[in-house]
Amino acid sequence: MLVINGADEVHAPEHDTLVFQHRPNTEVQLVLDTGHCAISKLGEVLPAIAAWITRQLDPSSADGR
Repeated sequence: MLVINGADEVHAPEHDTLVFQHRPNTEVQLVLDTGHCAISKLGEVLPAIAAWITRQLDPSSADGR
């Protein structure tokens, strides 16, 4: 599972994102200086999502390429 959210989220407390940190096969990213769904940092978030999807489809691709 991939969990990404902004650190300045107003609808869900930071804990609601970080609660997933220790789950197996889960990656959590709390993006600083942005809010709901880290939308204002989409330029950072989309490559992270694409790399995660790539790793899920091809686990031998550790760097996401």
